[in-house]
Amino acid sequence: MTPEAPAPQTPPAQYVGAEYVLDVMGRAGVRRIRSLSAVQILVLAAIGGGFITSARCSRCCSAPASTRPGRSGCSRGSDSRRASSS
Repeated sequence: MTPEAPAPQTPPAQYVGAEYVLDVMGRAGVRRIRSLSAVQILVLAAIGGGFITSARCSRCCSAPASTRPGRSGCSRGSDSRRASSS
């Protein structure tokens, strides 16, 4: 039989004033990042980028066409600017 790993201990709940919330969260984040390896940080960054990209793509694909002439959906790039300036 192998011994089971002990359950992680969570600290007791505590009150943090509104003016100190960002400070407390920042300190916790710094401790977390310092304990990660470079590979883990890169993987987390890639996952975060994937979430942002998929949210942007789904927003673009589900956006209704614009009421302005020459613009529709997410094709709001430089092409529509060039067409209106000429």
